Amino acid sequence: MKYLDKDNYEIDLTEDRWKHIIYFHPEMGVEMNFMIETLKEPDLVQAGNKDEILSIKRFEKTPVTYDKFCVVVYKKIPEKKTGFIITSYFSRRISKIRKTLWEKY
Repeated sequence: MKYLDKDNYEIDLTEDRWKHIIYFHPEMGVEMNFMIETLKEPDLVQAGNKDEILSIKRFEKTPVTYDKFCVVVYKKIPEKKTGFIITSYFSRRISKIRKTLWEKY
């Protein structure tokens, strides 16, 4: 499955990565639209520990509870305008120590 991120890169979600996500974060399997919306219309984009990117969006209501952030971790391949998803999960808060690459507000 392929989805577009905010920069219109074609981001791939392989079957193997999807299985990883729903195994370790089963709440993500309930509604894939949270992931898709977070990739395309994030509130915040942060740098990961290596060269991955964290696309982050706040949702008032999620399959887990109220007021959570959806985080999609992925890598970009700039020379091909593509990339791939590593994992995705819901979090209560966002990191204050990671470098912010882009912010909506």
